[in-house]
Amino acid sequence: MNIFTDQLLAARSTMAFSLGFHIIFAAVCTVMPFFMATSHFLYLRSGEKAYPALTLMWSKGVAILFATGAVSGTVLSFELRLLWPNFMKHAGAIIGMPFSWEGTAFFLEAIAIGIFLYGWDKIPRWAHWLSGVAVGGCGTHFDPSKSDRAYMDLQISCCKPLQVTEKSSSFFGFVAQSKKVALAENVARCFP
Repeated sequence: MNIFTDQLLAARSTMAFSLGFHIIFAAVCTVMPFFMATSHFLYLRSGEKAYPALTLMWSKGVAILFATGAVSGTVLSFELRLLWPNFMKHAGAIIGMPFSWEGTAFFLEAIAIGIFLYGWDKIPRWAHWLSGVAVGGCGTHFDPSKSDRAYMDLQISCCKPLQVTEKSSSFFGFVAQSKKVALAENVARCFP
């Protein structure tokens, strides 16, 4: 192999590491907002004093994982173009629109996280809870046949039989992964 091939292989291996790193944070950050919103909902319903502390703990985790996932996702978008130029020359037009929807969802999630983190005692209690639910959000459906205009159909996305099984399978896998993260955090607190 020549030096260019060696460097390209090293760079693509770095991208594989970046992708592996990013997918863990993305998966956990998909579920943690629902844990956060659930504990906040339980507090609003019962008024128990333990739930705000739990909600605050989950919200800190969501904020940290969201920021980490955002940075690693941004790196991945640059790596795609720089390290796979021939692929992106042909597939860029196909995957560009889903990436733009992901960017839109990212900004909406960032706004909802900001409202949730800084909205304590500043907005009505149930509106605050809804901002926590909005962080988790609902997936979007991209239809390539309608790529000439903006297209987003949440109802179809959530109700197609294949979408329901795919999303529920992913969601429960993410729940299992998030529970492991929470368990590891609690074990680390018990054994400093």
